[in-house]
Amino acid sequence: MSSRFFKIFIPVRFLLPAILMALGLSGGSAVLRAAEEIDILFVGDSITDRWDNGKEDREVWNRYFGEYRVLNIGVGGHSTAQCLRQIDCPAARNVSPRLIVLMIGTNDVGYLAMTPETAIEGNRKILAKLRDRWPNAVILHHAVFPSDPKDPTPQSARRQRILKVNEALPAMADGRHIIFLDFHDLFLDSDGLMHRETHPDLVHPNAQGYEIWGRALAPVVKKHLAEQ
Repeated sequence: MSSRFFKIFIPVRFLLPAILMALGLSGGSAVLRAAEEIDILFVGDSITDRWDNGKEDREVWNRYFGEYRVLNIGVGGHSTAQCLRQIDCPAARNVSPRLIVLMIGTNDVGYLAMTPETAIEGNRKILAKLRDRWPNAVILHHAVFPSDPKDPTPQSARRQRILKVNEALPAMADGRHIIFLDFHDLFLDSDGLMHRETHPDLVHPNAQGYEIWGRALAPVVKKHLAEQ
């Protein structure tokens, strides 16, 4: 689990104004205006949070999203209820994202052993809050990825709960402001098995797993940013 509260990646052109403001040599208004609009806000749990942590994972991140202004507020261990509160974190207060990437619910039906209905309702509340907070942003709402640290087979109780959550999520999309993306099966073989080559603990992707996600997500990101 990540211990960091949030992460933000700012293009080099924003660093000098930020340093000047910190030294008291700038009023800071230019920095605020420059930082208001970002390209992508990532929201989620440790699967999102870990993407930029390790060297190899970060290489994948940079390859697919390094050209964009990105804020990642994913936090390891978060449930949908905690994610709902995380939207109000200090890092996100003064940003205006063009796209929001959301995947949440693994921990609800995982180590917290909550019902699929809890994760479903949590996703619904998060989407409502994101739409209210950033009505002009397009939300790329993900199906929950497969995970079970004890059982890689499709028969696992945890994975069955995830499937129940995912069955309900498409109905929350409107095709315009909320786009549903189902990459769940990309992490499975033809027999529905997860593999440690991409998910060493059968929960979190490694660089190979993030490569699969990045390769699938990047064209969608590019398309929707170009349409705005």
